Parts: sequence; structure tokens; C-alpha cells
Amino acid sequence: ISFSFHGQPWADVLQWFSDVAELSFDWQELPADFLNLTTQRNHTVEEVRDLLNRHLLARGFTMVIRGEVLSVVKISKLDASLVPRVEPDDLEDYLPHDFVRVRFDVPMQMDPAKAAEDVKILLSPNSKVTPLLATRRLLVIDAVANLRDVRDLMYSELAAADADIRPDVFQIRHRRADYVADQVMIVLGMDPA
Repeated sequence: ISFSFHGQPWADVLQWFSDVAELSFDWQELPADFLNLTTQRNHTVEEVRDLLNRHLLARGFTMVIRGEVLSVVKISKLDASLVPRVEPDDLEDYLPHDFVRVRFDVPMQMDPAKAAEDVKILLSPNSKVTPLLATRRLLVIDAVANLRDVRDLMYSELAAADADIRPDVFQIRHRRADYVADQVMIVLGMDPA
């Protein structure tokens, strides 16, 4: 598919897309502005959906597909139960601008409420973050691209918590202890003298 929209109302654009994608179109509120967007190459239907959803997200709206129905909703009025739930490991299977919800495990060394504040830095203004204190999880709703960053952060924190940080033991033979001590001090940035 290729297209060119100049000053096109969102209702017309989304009706066109739903016809192309063979979906029923449902909406109660749409962005009040117009879309100006021209493609330079052909796109798949999924790529067009992602492209349009990116522009909708910038305006505080998103597409939600349930069965054969394409719904466009204002994110501030979005019922979280309508947002597809995705496992963190499955985020790669979704388009970058799909709006989904994910539950992340919070490492034991992190407070879930503080973790919620930390991950907000990685998220869009449209996101919703809910710390689940009893289960030590975060429920995060946002675009997949941002949730991948949150997943990577959580996985790195979990890996750090599980890491065995004991020093390795090296058996040194045929070296004098004073020579080894001098080398260790040099490696640590200290003056052997």
C-alpha cells in the first residue's frame, strides 16, 4: 500500500485504513486536527497500521484491534481491560507503536513504588504505571517500543541481583609476594611505593 494524505480528516483516514485492512471501524472521539502524510514506498497493512498508530499516539489516541473491530480511543479514557496483555518476552512479536500492557517482575532489591517512578522516565506521556506491591510487579501500559526499554532495564536489574559477585581465586606460583602486591596496586591505580 502507498498513500498520500494532505489535510485529511482522521475519520476519513481511519475509515480508509479499516476498509483496506477489512476491519469494522468503531470510534467515539478522534483527533480534531488533520493528517498530512505521504509514503515514499509501498508498505504492508501492518506497517501502515503502525505508522498511523504512531501519529495517533502523538495526539493522545491509539488503535485497539479486537477480533474484526478496529477501535480508536482516547488514551486518557481507555479502559485497561481493552488493551492486549503481552508477556515481556513476547514484545518483539508486536509492532513498535502497538499499545499494550505488560506485567514486569520487580527485583527483590528494588521497591516497586520506586521502580514505578524510575521506569516513568523511559515511557511516553500516554503511559500508565501501576505498582502491584503485594506481588512485587509493575503493570505498565504504553507503546511496545518504550516497553522494550523497560523490559531491558528490569532484566538487567534481575540479572545483577542474581549475579554471583564473589571474587575469582587465582593460584599464583613462581612469583614473589611483594611483586604480586605491587602489580595489584598498579592495577587498582595505587602507588606501590
